[in-house]
Amino acid sequence: MERVTVNDIKQSNKSDIFHHIYRHKKISKQKIATDLQMSLPTVTHNLALLQKQELIRMDGKIDSAVGRKATAYTICPEAKVTIGIEVAQNYAIFSLINLYGEAMKEQRLDLAFNNGEQYARDLCTILENFIYGSSVSEKNILEIGIAFPGLISFDGRSVIYGKILNNTGMTTDIFQKYLNVPCRFFHNASCVAIAEQWMHPEIRDAIYLTISRHVGAAIMIDKKIYTGKNGRSGTIEHSTINPNGRLCYCGKKGCIETYCSLNSLLGADNSADDFFRALRRQDAEKKIRWHRFLNYLAIAINNLHMFLDDKIIIDGQITQYMIQEDLDELNQLILINTAFPEKDNYIELGRVRTNPVSRGAGLSAIKEFLDSI
Repeated sequence: MERVTVNDIKQSNKSDIFHHIYRHKKISKQKIATDLQMSLPTVTHNLALLQKQELIRMDGKIDSAVGRKATAYTICPEAKVTIGIEVAQNYAIFSLINLYGEAMKEQRLDLAFNNGEQYARDLCTILENFIYGSSVSEKNILEIGIAFPGLISFDGRSVIYGKILNNTGMTTDIFQKYLNVPCRFFHNASCVAIAEQWMHPEIRDAIYLTISRHVGAAIMIDKKIYTGKNGRSGTIEHSTINPNGRLCYCGKKGCIETYCSLNSLLGADNSADDFFRALRRQDAEKKIRWHRFLNYLAIAINNLHMFLDDKIIIDGQITQYMIQEDLDELNQLILINTAFPEKDNYIELGRVRTNPVSRGAGLSAIKEFLDSI
């Protein structure tokens, strides 16, 4: 049995007090002592320590039916922040995230990607201006999280498979030389899952299927991303749906990517807005394409569900356009394809519609920091 020291107890008390304030948003010293069954001197001492660390602050008074109003304590949300960056072929999105996982500032910029020194320098220059234009100090930034459409090494330092951006082998070193804050790489689909789980912590296990210009997926088990032995778990986009089908960017034919991505749906049409506007006007050609797309998506989702009997949450750009009628049709198509018809629908649309990739890229370090207190 591991021996508990006095320092362990002190650290535990400080942690319990911080997280109690975090959960309540605004609370008095007396209420903390009562709720946690601690003495007032213990609570007072730890409040002073947390204030010295600039993690909490006094914030007005709390109304009381009797006696004097008690001083209120709250978290300083900007005490520690992170910045998440979504890197895509032709743009980058920046999100400044505080301790409550809220986006304090966001910016999207046109920026053509290339796997070279100039791109890294340009991105970091934009990042520097982004930070300068915010209300936070660089010393409060825990980490810069950079998300790519590719597989990332377990330590977050390199891209181990980056066919979409042609950046296989890229490492954090190319960016770190221009940064005073640690940076880490993330897989974009995993970031979406992290953002969704943060907003809905009641979900412990789920498959997050991200459908944007490309397809990606992440498996969440017990609130953690399951990556597998080689970091390739969840790469449903390269499962074969038609061995003699369309050519995928990976070099194979008939991957789900080539049938269930927005690129595959839109074809020569560049605008998703225009496609779905026409679809809702009952354009015959668009209805045929959409039904065909949903049929392939139903096959892909059914295959996923056969292996992992759990909730499947559809995320990504497509959620901006799908309506209940589409979900109903998708569920009916799944019933046709499945060997195990279910009464309850297990598909949901994701609820983080604004910049889930960049936000998710910033949330990992926030969670790690909160867990460390």
